[in-house]
Amino acid sequence: MKETAQSIVFIGAGTIGTALGNVLAGKINNHVILHSIEKETVDIINTTGINAKYFPMNKLNPGLKATCDDHVFQHADILFLAIPSGVLIDYVNSIRTFINPRAILINLAKGFGRKNKTIVEYLGLDMPNPVCSLKGPTFAREIINQMPSALTVGYYDKTVAERVAGIFRDTSVYLDFSDDVTGVEIL
Repeated sequence: MKETAQSIVFIGAGTIGTALGNVLAGKINNHVILHSIEKETVDIINTTGINAKYFPMNKLNPGLKATCDDHVFQHADILFLAIPSGVLIDYVNSIRTFINPRAILINLAKGFGRKNKTIVEYLGLDMPNPVCSLKGPTFAREIINQMPSALTVGYYDKTVAERVAGIFRDTSVYLDFSDDVTGVEIL
């Protein structure tokens, strides 16, 4: 089965965003970009192929690029939210006019949104996008080193889960799935 090319953007060039972005950049059908507000981090990644701040000893996949340009969100098919939960909702609200309304939003942040809701619940109320959660008992260091790692996708819509499965197919990241999104977010 031929996979469709995917434009994948990670909001956040920290440990988990860089590690997962690096894995996904290894697939020929994925166009992967790390978005950061830190210009120096972006410049170093693009010139050296290393995220010196978080993984100074790991050469990144040459297909992984970085940017500070918010316009990259307009073309994203899948948008990973890989910034701290305390700033995530405000940041997404500040860039919402740039976000492709059909892009799948995948929450990687641990923590809660607002009004006693999980981040996925809050985004589901506030954004037109399909949303899901990706969590697991794994470490970014294991992922960046291509060690077999497991994550759980919490989804509301099975087609969203299938699209997420497709981008991780044939990588070192193994997924399982649950339609209990709140459970995945809380655990």
